[in-house]
Amino acid sequence: MALQQNTEREKRMHIVYGTMFSVIALAALVAVVKTYLDSSNTVSQDATVTNATPSITVNLSDNAASTTSNYSDASSTVTLTENSTKNVYVHGTATDTNGCDDVTQANATWDLVVYRTSLAGTSTCSADNTNCYKDASESTLTTSGCTAGGSDSGLNYEYGPVALQFYTDATDASTYSGTDWTAYVTVDDANTGGSVASSTDTFEVASTNALNASGQTLSYGSVALGALSSEQNISVKNVGNRQIDMQVSSTDFSCANSTTIDLATVDALGATTTSRSASTTLTDYGKVRNSGGEITLDRSLTKQTGAASSSGSLYFRFAAPSSGAGGACSATVTLTSVAE
Repeated sequence: MALQQNTEREKRMHIVYGTMFSVIALAALVAVVKTYLDSSNTVSQDATVTNATPSITVNLSDNAASTTSNYSDASSTVTLTENSTKNVYVHGTATDTNGCDDVTQANATWDLVVYRTSLAGTSTCSADNTNCYKDASESTLTTSGCTAGGSDSGLNYEYGPVALQFYTDATDASTYSGTDWTAYVTVDDANTGGSVASSTDTFEVASTNALNASGQTLSYGSVALGALSSEQNISVKNVGNRQIDMQVSSTDFSCANSTTIDLATVDALGATTTSRSASTTLTDYGKVRNSGGEITLDRSLTKQTGAASSSGSLYFRFAAPSSGAGGACSATVTLTSVAE
């Protein structure tokens, strides 16, 4: 009986050990298979994210700022500065959903054209200070507000100053009254074969009638009572953007013997746009009066169209009264531009 029990116990032990060895062997087999699959069946993957077309806003301003939020609203009409330049700034935001790195100044290609809208060729115009201002070299462009590698999609940009010359074409009246000006900005994003975004802002350029004749003196020399001086002239420059005529007036002459030559009643000063040096009287000259009695001279002084200034001469004669005046006499001539 005891022998039978031992035999049964040994059988059970053999079964237990056999089962354990089978489990261990199966686990080892699974490990081998897994190792084989991991090392021999790795799958690579790739995808291309489509390049998005950027978008852009364009606004004109008469002041610069580091961010667009600091800009004041620009008037729809730009008034030029006579005999100088008027600085304007073109600013806005550029957005690219692939990331703002695509449209930064360092990575993208930017272009600015400010042109008279009716100009033949529109934004492809040739640079000309009367009707087309360009910055394809990005020399006045700055971009800001983009974190490199960040998740933000937009940035701020600014072009400026764009220096509009005093003879820039006016569009509020006269020749180009039926059109306006356009500020046109494009950005070609950094991707090869990328997409170009563009936008515009339009504005008027106001007419400016202006002249410059300052710093000159009309010296008539010694003139006998009742006699006519030799002819003197001054140069007048058109420093606006319209063709102009001129109004001329003068203060009364004050003389050293405490007398006054009243130009309201005495024909003592004449002016003309054409030399009349052979004349012996003021007949061929417009009679210049004092304030309130201006005369208009038909000078037709054209506006400047390039580097060379637009200027012309005015000619003057002084006629001394037949009596009363004596000694050195002086007066001031005032010239005022008027649209032709």
